[in-house]
Amino acid sequence: MDRGANLGRYSLTQSATDRFNGKLKTLNDAIDQWEKAWEKAHDDGNDTPTCSARNTARRATS
Repeated sequence: MDRGANLGRYSLTQSATDRFNGKLKTLNDAIDQWEKAWEKAHDDGNDTPTCSARNTARRATS
């Protein structure tokens, strides 16, 4: 099979791959923000750091 035929096959899946990668990046960014919010709340001595982190994560994914 020639190189052009392979490129055509990959181009068929490129938009789905791009959508998946975009959603994965969004989720990873939300996880990072959640973790930072939890660490900040914990470092500040907040007794309920998960509440603060949860609110931050909700804002990030809205």
